[in-house]
Amino acid sequence: MKHLCIAALSLAVLCGTGEARPPIGFSTESLLDHRLAGETSVVVPKPRGWQEVPVIVTISQTGEVTAAERDPKRNIGGAAPAPALAAARRWKFRPFRYRGEPVTVRGIVDIVYRAPPRWRDPEATFPPIDYSTLKIQLVRSDCFFGGCPHYSVTIDGSGAVHFTGFKGAPGAHPQFGPDESVLFPGEHRSKIDRATLDALIERFRDARFFGLEPEYSSTITDQPTYVLKFETGGRSWAVTDYRGEHAGMPPVVTELENAVDRAAGTARWVSGDESSVAALEAEGFDFRSREAAELTAYLALTGRGPDALILALIDAGVSPEYPMVFDIGDPPAPLGESLLVGAIGRHRPALFAYLAGRGWLARLPRERLSQAFVEGGGGCDPAVTRALVAAGADPKAKIRSGERSGATALIAAVRPWGPCQGLDLKPIVEALIAAGVDVNATDDAGETALYGVGDPDLQEQLLAAGARADVRDKKGNSPVFSSWNDRIVLGLLDAGADPKGRYSDGKTLREQAVERDMPSVLAWLDAHRID
Repeated sequence: MKHLCIAALSLAVLCGTGEARPPIGFSTESLLDHRLAGETSVVVPKPRGWQEVPVIVTISQTGEVTAAERDPKRNIGGAAPAPALAAARRWKFRPFRYRGEPVTVRGIVDIVYRAPPRWRDPEATFPPIDYSTLKIQLVRSDCFFGGCPHYSVTIDGSGAVHFTGFKGAPGAHPQFGPDESVLFPGEHRSKIDRATLDALIERFRDARFFGLEPEYSSTITDQPTYVLKFETGGRSWAVTDYRGEHAGMPPVVTELENAVDRAAGTARWVSGDESSVAALEAEGFDFRSREAAELTAYLALTGRGPDALILALIDAGVSPEYPMVFDIGDPPAPLGESLLVGAIGRHRPALFAYLAGRGWLARLPRERLSQAFVEGGGGCDPAVTRALVAAGADPKAKIRSGERSGATALIAAVRPWGPCQGLDLKPIVEALIAAGVDVNATDDAGETALYGVGDPDLQEQLLAAGARADVRDKKGNSPVFSSWNDRIVLGLLDAGADPKGRYSDGKTLREQAVERDMPSVLAWLDAHRID
């Protein structure tokens, strides 16, 4: 029987065989993080609606694409693959590394097809401006799954701005909640000066707005619709945009939509900014009212609106001492406590610094401080982490209930949908471990921080900090079975994770590796003679 090396795979060859090591499969997210050049969409003459071509690429140790083929498992819109394959071959990547050495990589990039820009009449004349009849209007609708701002804004020839914000469209699915639309629904009025108005008019003129098609519509579903209208002197033209960038809509239409928003200042009502407070003040809003306190608490606890808006509300008269009752049966507590909890749990470092500087860390009960610490991933900021522990937060605290029951602040911070999502986790993880959070602590399911980690660099950081891969959850599975990404699973196997177990769908690691295209894992299993 041929001798088989059961040591970990070397970076150059499969041990004892002389066979070149297969490419390591990296996630699409990792590929995009490493991308130096390359287009994610290409223009084709006649795309049939929404067309997206998944391309499997092989990337050399120097970051060049050496092979590109269509993913046979996905076919979105029946697109011809040639333009996508050509585009993918032009991509350039920062070299990938595994255990400090450059490696050949395999992964998937998605190339979207879009139509070339179309015009109804590119030579159409722009009407003379009659300010007495001028109206520029933008309507943005909600979408089926919610979360798309739904509002209308009109600017007339005097510079008057009329904004109407809605809580949600009638067609939106109720499960996803209308409150995710605009921050300040209802009617609001303001004014812009003539210079701003004239600059906006010139943008419409330069864009040859009256020569555009009346509608650009893609076949993709559940998206918002935008309608842009310009009217003056008895002439008017409107353009409907439903993901029009994929249906031949010139990019200038999106630029005009955004220009109307900027000129009208819709952000103050849609998402909130520093100017929101002055606008509310002009409407006679009472910043010492219960409504104002509830608004401020809502912003802090939900993550909506920037820190600057919350601080501006406090400066305008909202008192952190305002007594609030948030749960039935609880005694009133000052608003500042909830603002501090929101600052920790929603990564609001500026609000946290403001409240900490005014003594609120000392006023928050220790148990509530510790729960805020753990549920908020330590505040998702190294300085906040250190301040919380110094103020008495227990670094060994665990979440008491819910889906993340038993999780530590470290587990909460590194989870893909956790409070620190979208942030650079490396300094946060370093701060949490330095603060005394156990890197090998488990949640109620028996999972450690290694479970579910999809970022190779984060995985390496946890392993270097002492995270053990040779652990099992309460179902008897190692961290291997929390991922089907080739690079992540390989890193766990080489760190000592047990390859024997079952995924949630009942498949073994080998079965999943075949189905999910995990070439390095299959090679590892072969080298270790594991079925």
